[in-house]
Amino acid sequence: MKPHPTALEQKVLHRLWDLGGTATVSEVIEGWPDREKPGYTTVLKVLQNMEAKGLADHERSGRAYRYRSLLAKDKVSRGRLRELLNRFYSGDALRLVNALVEEVDLSPAEAREIRRILAARAKETAE
Repeated sequence: MKPHPTALEQKVLHRLWDLGGTATVSEVIEGWPDREKPGYTTVLKVLQNMEAKGLADHERSGRAYRYRSLLAKDKVSRGRLRELLNRFYSGDALRLVNALVEEVDLSPAEAREIRRILAARAKETAE
């Protein structure tokens, strides 16, 4: 099993995913979400560490290297969700969902979609 990405590795992964799964170091830095961008060598070292962990790989593209994530966004998101559920809610999914509904301003369309998903899930488990 691959190790969990660190917080900085997660930011780099999100940049890679946002850029279609592959990017150069410069492209990762260009659209960095935080006000303060990391330096080129910092991002390069993070990508090299990710590669050593089996989280990313690279290929030569002209004079630069293009890095790509070896992790699927859905898989990482679900792993983090399970971690959140277990660490902060002691595995109590009802408490997690309640906190989400109370903390997030859901649009009527989002609330309808959540109800649809829950109804479909209830139907699956009843069968």
